[in-house]
Amino acid sequence: MPHVSLRQLREGAPGENSAQIRERVLLARERQRHRLAELGARTNAEMSARAVRATCRLTVKAEAELERLCRVRVALSGRGVDRLVKVARTIADLEGADVIEADCIREAASYRALDSLTPMHAALARDARESRDAPAARTATTAATPQATSTSPKGR
Repeated sequence: MPHVSLRQLREGAPGENSAQIRERVLLARERQRHRLAELGARTNAEMSARAVRATCRLTVKAEAELERLCRVRVALSGRGVDRLVKVARTIADLEGADVIEADCIREAASYRALDSLTPMHAALARDARESRDAPAARTATTAATPQATSTSPKGR
């Protein structure tokens, strides 16, 4: 999908309505069923690795973009590449395209960004979540725990 400028967003030009989007989705699903009928799948999500290689043609620029992403995202496995290409194939189907363009690869990569997290990144994200949630948990625990009262002069 092409980048939409802030000006275009702010102008309020009408986008697709629900009926138009539904029609695009139905057409994309039909394209998938037709393309995958002989490969034992109905949708791009159901494609095997063999089906991905047989049916997902990329332009030269899209191949170059995929290679660039593999260099940048060191943790992107072979299965991760296949998942990214499946999403790009779906984007191309929604656009009515037979071949996957570089923009489809970039858009798919933006949706699949979390798949490329390394264990270190996942641990950092988990730690950040836990530290963010910890003060609220401590406050809730403190409020729910009755405080002991002291009768000694030092405790007053």
